[in-house]
Amino acid sequence: MALQRKEEGGKRTMKHTLEDLCDVSAQVLCLSATPPLIKTGRVVSCGAEELELDLEDPHAGFREGLHVVLAGGEETPFRIMGIVSGVQGRRLRLKTERVVDIDKRDFPRLQGGISVRYRRLGDAESGDAAQAWVAGEASPGEGEWQVPDPFMDFSGSGLRFEDRLCCSEGDLLLVEMQVPPSGNLWRATARVVRLTPIREQEETQQKNAGRNAPTHHVAVAFEHVPREVVEALAAYTLRIQDALLKI
Repeated sequence: MALQRKEEGGKRTMKHTLEDLCDVSAQVLCLSATPPLIKTGRVVSCGAEELELDLEDPHAGFREGLHVVLAGGEETPFRIMGIVSGVQGRRLRLKTERVVDIDKRDFPRLQGGISVRYRRLGDAESGDAAQAWVAGEASPGEGEWQVPDPFMDFSGSGLRFEDRLCCSEGDLLLVEMQVPPSGNLWRATARVVRLTPIREQEETQQKNAGRNAPTHHVAVAFEHVPREVVEALAAYTLRIQDALLKI
């Protein structure tokens, strides 16, 4: 098994050669589905862009287009983000999008589907505008709204997502979000607390997947957020943790 380790800044990271994962036991997880799908199978073929699994359950419930994570066990640990590209009986085909280092927190983020849009509060806008936004008394306005990938870190205190750089540390953001399984749109304000450039390797992988690649990890802390939003985020966190504990 040619899973290569290398030192980066004193930190050990795991590098994977996809072609070498054939005949490895793994679990396929889709926590954005209701109920969550967590199934076991074995990789029967694996290439640079697509892999195929033989699932133990012939009625696993996967369908084309679902975002999933393929997770290896302790003996061969790995995390691969992918999209279901085909289902035929027990055979499941995945389009591989990204290999994730298992010592990062990207794994839970990948399946935490929080739909978000946001924009920077303009220099000419006052704090009253932010409060009116949270209270639902203001329209979205004419500023440029950003919509990051929904698979992100989240908690009751803030969010961490990937996007192209459009804000600075310290900026106040107007945020609108949808937390599964509810269809409600919630409003909040959040302060940008950290901007971290995405590693060149990750950006290259995303460009190869045909997406307008984000350039930074954006971490924001909520400033004004309704209690219902915090409760919804906490409940969703527990749902994901409960599903992962059953692995």
